[in-house]
Amino acid sequence: MKPAYDAIVVGAGIGGLSVAALLSRGGVRTLVLERNPFLGGRCSSYRKEGCVIDTFIHMFARCEQGPFGEVLRRAGMPDAIRFWHVNGGKKPVLFVRGERCVYPDASFATEEEIQKTWRALGMPEEDYQAALRADRDLRAMTDEETHRLDGVSFFEWLSRYSTHEAFLAFHNDRTMLMGVVGIYEASAGEVIRMTRNWQLRGRIGYPLGGCQAIPDGLARVVRSLGGEIRTGQQVESVIVSGGVAGGVRLKSGEEIASRVVVSNAGLKETVQRMVPEGALPKSYRDQVAGLTCGLFGTDDFMEMFLNIKVLLNEPVVEAPVVFSVPLASQEKMMESISQIAAGQDPGEQEGTFSVFMPVPSNMDPSLVPPGRQLLNLPGLAPPGEKDVSKWVERQLAHLSGLYPGLNKHVLWWEVVRGSAVKGFSGRFQSDIVGLAQVVGQVGPARPSIESPLPGLFHVGADVGQDNIGTELAAESALRAADRVLDFLGRR
Repeated sequence: MKPAYDAIVVGAGIGGLSVAALLSRGGVRTLVLERNPFLGGRCSSYRKEGCVIDTFIHMFARCEQGPFGEVLRRAGMPDAIRFWHVNGGKKPVLFVRGERCVYPDASFATEEEIQKTWRALGMPEEDYQAALRADRDLRAMTDEETHRLDGVSFFEWLSRYSTHEAFLAFHNDRTMLMGVVGIYEASAGEVIRMTRNWQLRGRIGYPLGGCQAIPDGLARVVRSLGGEIRTGQQVESVIVSGGVAGGVRLKSGEEIASRVVVSNAGLKETVQRMVPEGALPKSYRDQVAGLTCGLFGTDDFMEMFLNIKVLLNEPVVEAPVVFSVPLASQEKMMESISQIAAGQDPGEQEGTFSVFMPVPSNMDPSLVPPGRQLLNLPGLAPPGEKDVSKWVERQLAHLSGLYPGLNKHVLWWEVVRGSAVKGFSGRFQSDIVGLAQVVGQVGPARPSIESPLPGLFHVGADVGQDNIGTELAAESALRAADRVLDFLGRR
């Protein structure tokens, strides 16, 4: 086949659209093929009754100061996506045993506020001082020092300071918030880099227009630079000719030739389903097959996970983001999750799942009709249970304990199941943020954007170097674009 395009990008997630923008800027004839009728994958939104509602739950660490901004600057359109940022007047709050504190993030919290929050955890003085030392040491590390901890679990690193249950529980909750994996599995080096990105290298924020504004902004860049995007086009396989990736075959049977294929369809999915078996070394296939999404990225857990959307008839919550930490061990948390899986109410909220609740309308009032407030929070329900009202009301009751009377202001709520990721992404598992940030899968050990098959590259939250989720996807696109341009002889 004569190549109709220089590059075909499979998947219009953040990684796919970012690399398409960069390649189009480099004069590469680029086609993006997306299986869904919408763009963005896990970073998307939908509309209901005048509201723009994020499909899943997101906040963003560095926004335009990180990989997103670098992609847009290199593409020549730095203002294509705009962000709201946490500021002194509106800070994320953390409830600890009902006490209201400022979330201990050095990018917006004062040292006094950070100390107050650690005090609220109720630790003895020795452990309190150890917690402050750990926090300061974490922020003071260089990237080189963090990479020396890639092979150490975060639990092991934390235990050098304290093993107090509240200290470990807080860090376990924050680690799961950032990486959907607990401290016992997570790589210390990667968690510390993620935390430093949040606290020292940017300003936590949220895209104006909702999460959909990110893929939509990137798509405008792609099209303005001559790139083409087609939705509703499912790629069945990568065409290999002469030992080189040379295009794709769609589910419809259509074949489209290209000189390069860049997959944003997931590393495992690409290697195990889309590439002919003999085109990649068995050792590489086995390596990819052994990669994990972590405990909280599995189908079993995501079948239970609820993304709860709540519309209030008036503003009740003043903070942009609300956290509530369960000060219990991971063992206790897993016991409570097992009870919910069996349809049993575990009782006290402190022993179950925490609250991470962005309030999108506090960051962008245009997302809702005037006078309304939109909440986006997690919950759990037994897998397969069709009527989840009991479990949603349980979360709303907990919120009403933090904000008295909140449940009286609910106009409606609805749920997006965590398992929906698998349905619209085509991935093998319903993972939220790609491969887990665990020992053996981070830093230099993270899978490469280059595959052993010439002409096949990967982008997304599975590959690259550092970062996680959408930031890793954008960062992988920056690296992949350079490699593709080199491969095509365009640099």
